[in-house]
Amino acid sequence: MSITEDIEVSTVGAVEPKIIEQPDDFNEPEPTAEELSTLEHISDHIPLAAWLIVVCEFCERFAFYGLSGLWQNYIQFPLPTKNETQPGALDRGQQTATALTMFFRFFAYITPIAGAILADQLWGKYKTIMISCAIYMIGLVVLLLTSIPPAIDKGIAFPGLIVAMIIIGTGTGGVKSNVSPLMAEQYSRTKPIITVIKGKRKIIDPSVTMQSMFNWFYWAINIGSASSNNPNLFPQNLTNYYTNVFNPNVNA
Repeated sequence: MSITEDIEVSTVGAVEPKIIEQPDDFNEPEPTAEELSTLEHISDHIPLAAWLIVVCEFCERFAFYGLSGLWQNYIQFPLPTKNETQPGALDRGQQTATALTMFFRFFAYITPIAGAILADQLWGKYKTIMISCAIYMIGLVVLLLTSIPPAIDKGIAFPGLIVAMIIIGTGTGGVKSNVSPLMAEQYSRTKPIITVIKGKRKIIDPSVTMQSMFNWFYWAINIGSASSNNPNLFPQNLTNYYTNVFNPNVNA
């Protein structure tokens, strides 16, 4: 007895994988090794989104230093009378004023660790910055409302200041740790390319472009922090503190 087995083999045409070569950035010519060493390296155009981030960083630093620069006198000295020129409000003494001011600076430079973790593990940079800005604004509003004369008279200003410090410090942590990496992500070119400007061949170098972006970024930080003191410190003798607090709030 013979058993015949008919085995049908169905051959399915296997599709060979295609190797897709990654195109050069923007399909533009790359420099040779000789050109890399001889031609001038220049910066590319900085994207508009990166410029907007630079402007926002200027405003944030203006608000941060414009507020914290007021706190030593605000906490240490009492409200001045008509014949006094020393600005103040809370009359808590030098030790308390220095301790709280240093605590705020310390707290504001510790919270970026949490901001970076939230951005990397949970929300991403953009969402973390937006949520942190909302927290930041809440802290500014708390500080503004608790620094008006009725709040100072009722004793609300001092606890309100501490609450505002914690809220603002939390908000600035999420901004500080993510805003510069977000700016860097706005530039997408990764390879140098050849360009011709006024008849001369030059190399648009991504590393030079990135350096230029961060130069402008840190200029914005320095100018924002330096310029914040001038319009805020001088009016202390002439007006109440809440008007000085309002100025950085508008910029933020």
